[in-house]
Amino acid sequence: MNGTDDLQPDDEADDGESLSASLEDLANSVRERQGKTRRSDDKERSEDNSFEWVNVPEQEETHTTDSIPFETIDDASDVLVLGPVQGADCDRNCTALLSYAVPDRTNILAVTVTRSANDWLSMWQRYSSGSPASMVVVSLGEETGGAPASTTISTQSGPEQITIETVSDPSDLTRLGITLSRLISDISTEEERTAVCVHSLTALLQYVEPRRLFRFLHIFRGKLSSVDAMAHYHMDPDAHDKQTVGVFRSLFDTVVRITDDGDLEIVSAP
Repeated sequence: MNGTDDLQPDDEADDGESLSASLEDLANSVRERQGKTRRSDDKERSEDNSFEWVNVPEQEETHTTDSIPFETIDDASDVLVLGPVQGADCDRNCTALLSYAVPDRTNILAVTVTRSANDWLSMWQRYSSGSPASMVVVSLGEETGGAPASTTISTQSGPEQITIETVSDPSDLTRLGITLSRLISDISTEEERTAVCVHSLTALLQYVEPRRLFRFLHIFRGKLSSVDAMAHYHMDPDAHDKQTVGVFRSLFDTVVRITDDGDLEIVSAP
């Protein structure tokens, strides 16, 4: 897959892999939230996109990777993570999945709907003990306050640079697809690994009907596979009916869940 048109969802195109009739029914089971605003604290975001990368103090909690079943997921191109999409357990496992390879040889792409770009960067610093080769954060639904939709931040002790991209409308999968296709092509190299986080499917389903999101993910996963990237996608099973969760699980060969103890447990694998 090449070019920026790869990830543009075309509802009139032939699916190639038809979705089941039950998937169409799912669209009616998700409440319409197109006009829903981001959480109230978004209103208090600063218009200043600056972010200072600081070294994590030794006493700051970091996540041990001992509980991550890397021997199972190492060869997986993408992983569905079932569990809470907020809180320390989610953040620790997300960071560990992104950074378990050699951090300084990993390019990270994070897509976030539930938190601002600065919040996501702060989460990374808290739970990661390493610095990636490069980092890109795509923030959906974040108002720029007149600032450019793309901002590059230079750091002294972290990655050489951090790029923050903003897609103001989370339901605009066409623009999101064009943005992600360009960024994936920009950061993918033969020498370094590309690691991707989508946080989260649960949040995206507040803005996009299941059928459209399913189609988008099918194309997106193909793009990632073409550059040998590893991606994980967060989804809270308690926020959806079993039918919705089951349909999206069918996209992934590898599914893990966050246990009550905060560890990752294999649900299914090739």
